[in-house]
Amino acid sequence: MSDLKEIWLVRHGITEWSKNGRHTSFSDLDLLPQGIKKVKLLGRFFEKEEFDAIYSSTSIRSRHTAKILGFEDCELTYDLNEWNYGDYEGLTTPQIREIEKRDWTVFKYGCPGGESPKEISDRVDRFLQKIEGKSLLFLSGHVGRALIARYLKLPIEAGAQFVLEPGKLSILGYEHESPVIKGLNLY
Repeated sequence: MSDLKEIWLVRHGITEWSKNGRHTSFSDLDLLPQGIKKVKLLGRFFEKEEFDAIYSSTSIRSRHTAKILGFEDCELTYDLNEWNYGDYEGLTTPQIREIEKRDWTVFKYGCPGGESPKEISDRVDRFLQKIEGKSLLFLSGHVGRALIARYLKLPIEAGAQFVLEPGKLSILGYEHESPVIKGLNLY
């Protein structure tokens, strides 16, 4: 990460489950027509930009988002796949809190049959260590929030304090030697 200049993150466009607040990791849903329309609006941000590397999660929703913006030939990596929700796949946060009987967040408790906060933190850290230059990433919400927290050198639980909206662009960079958020949910 020593030669890192900027990270541009694009959360995939709206899917049926993101629209309804359902946790989606390994269920591979494509974008809704309104998700496609919203992603197309981001195109103006990329007209004069060049990237040293372009990555996408392996999900259809992230790959489709990349393709709409003209980045079909990106490197696919599991490290950017959404947090594995395990037994909570397809459930909403209120449903999970009813099961858990506590003020559950994925960043604090993880998911039975899925990934723990430490596992997602390790995965995101591994990815951040391998990228250099100016990178463009296509990913989902929770993994993107985890990536922001770890990029800022915060504990994984801090990811709960960021929101990545579907079909929006966020930019991470540096102010002097400090990692910073340069833009969040741009459209």
